[in-house]
Parts: sequence; structure tokens; C-alpha cells
Amino acid sequence: MPHSYTLQLAPNVELREDKQDILVAGPSGAALRLKRPGSAFRALLDHLARGGMDRNTICDKAMGAAVDDAGADLARLYFALGEIERKGFLRYTVTQRGRALATLEPVAPAFRLEDISIDGKFLLSRFACLRRVGDNMMVESPLGHARVVIHDSRGAALLALLATPHTAAELATAMHEFDEATVAALIALLANAKAACACAENGRIAEDDSVALRQWEFHDLLFHSRSRLGRHKIPTAGRSVFSICCRRFRQ
Repeated sequence: MPHSYTLQLAPNVELREDKQDILVAGPSGAALRLKRPGSAFRALLDHLARGGMDRNTICDKAMGAAVDDAGADLARLYFALGEIERKGFLRYTVTQRGRALATLEPVAPAFRLEDISIDGKFLLSRFACLRRVGDNMMVESPLGHARVVIHDSRGAALLALLATPHTAAELATAMHEFDEATVAALIALLANAKAACACAENGRIAEDDSVALRQWEFHDLLFHSRSRLGRHKIPTAGRSVFSICCRRFRQ
């Protein structure tokens, strides 16, 4: 069953009026043009800008806002939402009783949200990096195309438990305050960011048996991924020293 997330435009995505059109513009020149949008499509964008609703609620409310909008129907709204999503313009948040727990943010154009099955045990990747960003904690992996911002300290506790293989049910029992559905949604975010992986029956994850990945240490792979265009959304201007270091490292 797909996990339920609230959706919001990513922080670096802008809505721009361009004559009768609306341009949804992201970093690195990525953009999506909505031609002559009516009231329903404008409501869709407004709800995405504010956040706090799942995709079904957003589309239903946008449809309810349609005024003299002959081109509006649910299929078109879901299609427009899907196009915005495919551009990597959305972030996905797990909430509990209205409180945000964790948010997944795409960091590369290649990111696509996958419906992750949480039937078995999961383990934190040895390449996962947890660090402070502003007032929040963030976990990411150089293997992934997204990062997860942890808004709640209990999310960090869940990461600690994933140092050993656990099922969603086992984590929910250990966490007490999270039900199994919430834990499953959190694991799915981590898996989409490649920060956590499904275990085989022997308790190992795919990267453990990868000949290529066994040759990499965490810090080397992180440095490698940050020196490659297309693996991140970090602006390239003003990074001459870093680029020089990367070139010397590769020589």
C-alpha cells in the first residue's frame, strides 16, 4: 500500500506569472509551464506552496475551487501534479497528529519517489550521513538522489535502532509513540534516499555484497558524488577551489 505523505513545493522552487501562463521554476533551469491555468490549477499550486495536505486532498480541494473552469477535472489535476513531481519540485513529509516528523527532499533530477515495500527488515546504510542543517538534522547518502530532514528527535532515535536489522513492527514496539504505519512511512523515506535498505534473509543488504561498493569508504564516495554534476543541486558557481581539489584527487 502506498504511504501517505503531505506534499509541498521544495524551498528552491518558484511560481512565476508569465503573461497568461504560470511557470513552475526550479534550480539549474528546470521548469514546467502551465498554460492558461484556470482556478482549479491555481488552487492546486497554492495548496502545494502552503503544504500540509496529501495528494488526494490537494486535488479534491483544487477541484472544489474550480470556478468557470471548463478544463478542470480530477484526471487533469492528478496529471499536472504528476508532472510537477517528475520534475523533482516536491518534498514529502511524514506527519503524526499534525506534527512533521521527517521530510524527503530531492537533490538531483534523477530522483523518483518509489513505493517501497516494508514487509521485511531494514538496515541503515554504512554510507548514510547524519548532520545538522540549521535547527534540524539531515540524513543523506552519496548513493541516493534525495535527503531526509529529521524534524523530531524521535526520528534520530529510529535511525539509531536501524544500526541493526529491524522490521517496522519491531521499531514501532521499541519507539512506543509511533504506530507501525508511521514507522513504515519513515522507513520508506529513508529507503528512497538510499539511507536505509531492505535486508536479505541473512541480515545483509545489497551494498554489503557489492564488489564495487566494498572498495569505497564513506568519505571517499561522498567526495566523489559531490564532485559530479547531476548528483546534487549545489550551485557550481564560486566552487573553483573545490573543483581544483576534485581534479587533483582524480589525477
